[in-house]
Amino acid sequence: MLTKDSINLLVHGFLHDACSHLGIDDSQINISYMPMPVPMMLVMLLKDTDDIVIDTSILAKIAEKNTYSILRNDIYRTAREIYQRRKHKAEGTHVDKEVDAIDAYAFTYALSFLNGLSFIIPKLMIDKLQPKILQILNEEFHEDCILHSTPDWQFKDEFIYRIKKTKKAHKEELRLLKTAKPLIISTNVANGEKGSATNPFDNVLEACRFIEEEERKAFDQDIYMSNTLSQRRFNYCADINIYNIKWADAKSAYCHPEVPANAFIVNQLMSGKFSLKPNLYRRKFLYRGQSQYYDVCTPGLYRNPDQTYFLKELIQYDELRAVLASHPLVQLFEKGIDLWHDIFRFEVNYAGLAQHYYNKTSLLDLTSDIDTAKFFAITDYRFDEFTPHTDTSQLGVMYYYELAEPGAFSYQNKQSLSTIGKQPFMRSGNQHGFLLNMVKGANFNELPQVHKVFFRHDPAISQQIFEESNNGEKYFPSDMLQVQWKRFLKQFDDNPVVSLEAVKINVHDNRNHNETVKNIICKLEKLYGIKTDTDRLPAFDSDLMDQYYEDMKNGWWQDVFCKDIYFVSEDGLVYRDMLLQVPKDPRYSKYFVR
Repeated sequence: MLTKDSINLLVHGFLHDACSHLGIDDSQINISYMPMPVPMMLVMLLKDTDDIVIDTSILAKIAEKNTYSILRNDIYRTAREIYQRRKHKAEGTHVDKEVDAIDAYAFTYALSFLNGLSFIIPKLMIDKLQPKILQILNEEFHEDCILHSTPDWQFKDEFIYRIKKTKKAHKEELRLLKTAKPLIISTNVANGEKGSATNPFDNVLEACRFIEEEERKAFDQDIYMSNTLSQRRFNYCADINIYNIKWADAKSAYCHPEVPANAFIVNQLMSGKFSLKPNLYRRKFLYRGQSQYYDVCTPGLYRNPDQTYFLKELIQYDELRAVLASHPLVQLFEKGIDLWHDIFRFEVNYAGLAQHYYNKTSLLDLTSDIDTAKFFAITDYRFDEFTPHTDTSQLGVMYYYELAEPGAFSYQNKQSLSTIGKQPFMRSGNQHGFLLNMVKGANFNELPQVHKVFFRHDPAISQQIFEESNNGEKYFPSDMLQVQWKRFLKQFDDNPVVSLEAVKINVHDNRNHNETVKNIICKLEKLYGIKTDTDRLPAFDSDLMDQYYEDMKNGWWQDVFCKDIYFVSEDGLVYRDMLLQVPKDPRYSKYFVR
């Protein structure tokens, strides 16, 4: 439900949105709230100043009806009136109330349409408004559009309007999209050059400074990423010729300088689900650090080149999925959360969680945070125990994987890049994680997007980086999945048993191979000595669930999980506020309170 605080956030968000397009500094505009003595517009611009007064009685009605379209429209309209007033004063022109009113309403509709919204425009106004809306779209926003209308199902003889590109402009957008070529710009360090194995950097800090400078140059040279993506103002979908809401976009992580660099941005995937994606504004590289170089760099599942059958590894992954399915937040993410009449089903990346929590998978870890890669580059790892690497006879390696848009996250030869980002369990989010799915036989070192530089280990620098990460706790915080899965793997080593539910998941995934439950049970026992317990209930242990509910009671959802999540629309602050309030919503209380 809308509250006084959330309405105030909306007012400032809408005002900033309109003013940023009009070249007005909205921080200098004072906003006050008071009851109006007579019925009038919701928002009033004071006569001799640019200050705004908002009628509190109408605000109460907005909160009661739980809809804010009228507030958006009136704030946009009032911002345009400020713009008109300043323009008249600068040009010495006279006010024409009727002309200015048409202009203000036309601007309101134009900006709302560009933000992916649709509206009923009253029949009595459409003839006057339509040419002015199109003029503002064309001349001020440089968007060559037409109005598109469909009959409203609720109100007879009324039409809902939104905008589309003209046929000519749409064809040009499709042409630009088709001709945009993903570019690999950075060159590999040649043998003998600084950063090569024969001439390594003196330490990991020098290697990272080199990579950051390479990224800056590569980004500036990539016109599609530096101009088309990073400077995009609206979410225009060329394939279906519509303007969409900004968060309903797979590219939103590239486009928003106003969001903190370490933020997670809500963006919609091709599946229709949403991911919490690390901010990629001005990013051209993802990173990977290793304390030692291997001629063949391949995911854990494929590191034995002679192994061709992976049922043992996959059944452990299936058991993990079965356990995860019992978790309240996983269930909530799969069900979806109603935020302002839109259902957000957040993707639970099961394979990525398996990768981050000890399982062998076909994935390699990448990160958008160079400090994370730096940590991995100077540490040695043994089952959740990290120590600073001190062997100066070996060289470390820093990889940088070049993002080439459009299509960086599309399937390519032998590889497929995806986001894990923030999940209900914190490890992947703390590492700002991305995943590269690779086929058996593929070598990370040989992929065209992959570049690398070598460096000498410096024990003092390794120790410093290790301590700055709180001995690894920054990237590997203790959580219930870590504890649960360690317990399972220890039990599995002593007594290899899996649940029937895990077998069913495996059979479902291999249905194209005509596997049956009975067949998989027999293979598990015959090949690996793994028994199937038909009575086993895959779930988190009771002590961990006790701690989960205690954490929720103490504000984990608000203070830890949601603190760096952003919706990048003009009303994004309210979406974020609603996400924070989810535990208080009776529809979802069962996921937070026992």
